[in-house]
Amino acid sequence: MAKNRDDFTRKTIEILAKRVGYLCSNPKCSRSTIDPNENPEKATILGIASHITAASKNGPRFDEGLSQAERKNIDNAIWLCTLCAPIIDKNPDSFPAPLLRELKATAENDASMRLFQEHKVKSSPFIEADLIWSSFGRLAQDYSPKTSEVFDYGSNLPVYYWKLIWGFPITIYNNSKYHAYNIKIDSIGEKEFDSIDKLERINNLPPFQKIDLEAKYTEYYEGTSIELDNLFSTKIIPEAITGAILKISYFDESRENELVTVSEIVTDNFINSRK
Repeated sequence: MAKNRDDFTRKTIEILAKRVGYLCSNPKCSRSTIDPNENPEKATILGIASHITAASKNGPRFDEGLSQAERKNIDNAIWLCTLCAPIIDKNPDSFPAPLLRELKATAENDASMRLFQEHKVKSSPFIEADLIWSSFGRLAQDYSPKTSEVFDYGSNLPVYYWKLIWGFPITIYNNSKYHAYNIKIDSIGEKEFDSIDKLERINNLPPFQKIDLEAKYTEYYEGTSIELDNLFSTKIIPEAITGAILKISYFDESRENELVTVSEIVTDNFINSRK
């Protein structure tokens, strides 16, 4: 009995599956349709090259206006898993031909974007910041008016206006095997250091290398030396800059793609995240 179907060729089926990375083109599914076979020289295929308009008369979405060649062409094919294919064919009103063509185009575009994103992540530098407590100094600026109220040359200490100065080394690491170019550091948000060493406008940080910068923060306090000791003896990161955020911008090796790391002070160090 003659076969009355316009089926796809093996080559068309293979290309169709590869164009979506062997993933089902139904966006509500997107499951993988290929699996390692117990035979090391084979793979198990769990996908189907489905016809957008049917391969034969009385099939779902059959289009009499198509020629035999057009019906067998890859343009009339969509790659689906073995679960979605029968559902779509048994519900042709819910899955008309224009919708299936749209799903196919989206699946192929998603496959291309996945490849691009994977390549972008693998070939991009990643800059991170590390914050180390370096120094804390204090300078008595002047007597506070409160001194005359409490100071009796016996048991009480004078009350001063103090200038408190912190110095923090900030180390910028290139935690990748790719060069980072033209690194720029900006403070964003309400909390920030008083100053951070500036980088040259044109710079280059090689793989797994670092740049050391110095940041400073100043605060003023009114009290005795004992009160000051009790308040700041164990305080490494001042509360006023806890939560400060640095935006680190830089370019990859193409000099075209700008990347950003956001570094936020949490407790006593930076938490880095790529944006």
